[in-house]
Amino acid sequence: MDRARGGFSLGSVITGVLVAFGAFIVLSAIIGAVLGALGMTEGTITTSDARTATIGAGIGLVLAQFLAYLWGGYTAGRMARGSGLLNGILVPIFAIVIVAALGAIVAAVTGNLNVSADATAAQANLPLPLSDLADIGTGVGIGILVAMLLGGALGGHLGSRWHSKLENDETYVR
Repeated sequence: MDRARGGFSLGSVITGVLVAFGAFIVLSAIIGAVLGALGMTEGTITTSDARTATIGAGIGLVLAQFLAYLWGGYTAGRMARGSGLLNGILVPIFAIVIVAALGAIVAAVTGNLNVSADATAAQANLPLPLSDLADIGTGVGIGILVAMLLGGALGGHLGSRWHSKLENDETYVR
């Protein structure tokens, strides 16, 4: 039996990125709804509750990122019909490149805006000190990057396995 297996597929990777972006938006909305239902968005919470909510939201976002890129990697691996791991890993890498390019475009279009007065006023309203937010944000940022890469790789591998199972099943072999 001839096995038509592919390698790198740009279309598959771009589709995986779009699936991951869409899934992340939906999962983030669910996390926001849960935080809202718990009363964490009202602004009258204590510092201890704010720290707990921030860490909880960070863990939720890392989990959402993992699931989104698992789905996106699966999509890329299944569409590419081979090299699922490669196509799955390329999904978060392409996503990072796309977001960085969009950020550069936005920065170029908006130019030099002086927002120091607005930033100082916003800092006064934060429920946590900036050092705590920076520590939590660093941990969440690293967790999100690891979750993206692991989710994309695992999803790509699982997506390409579907074709292997299909090719090895005697029912479908002619």
